[in-house]
Amino acid sequence: MDTVQKALWYVETHSRQTPDLEQIASAIQVSPYHPTRAFAAVFGTPLMRYARRRRLSEAAKQLAVRTWAALKYGLPCNSSLRFRQSASVRT
Repeated sequence: MDTVQKALWYVETHSRQTPDLEQIASAIQVSPYHPTRAFAAVFGTPLMRYARRRRLSEAAKQLAVRTWAALKYGLPCNSSLRFRQSASVRT
């Protein structure tokens, strides 16, 4: 694997963590400058910007799944709670 492929592999396999540039560079055994320059040349975006976007996209997927579960199970509870709250305000 070349440097860009190794950097991409590292970011993808550690997407739930927050690796910094030095960790990525040491994992693929190059200087921090090299993967940044090589990654940007191949993908057109800096390595750390890509890593940040991958973490955000994974977080968005998790949030969407959890939000759906919350809406699925939490909505009936919230509506009955609102009904009780509005009834207590009226009395």
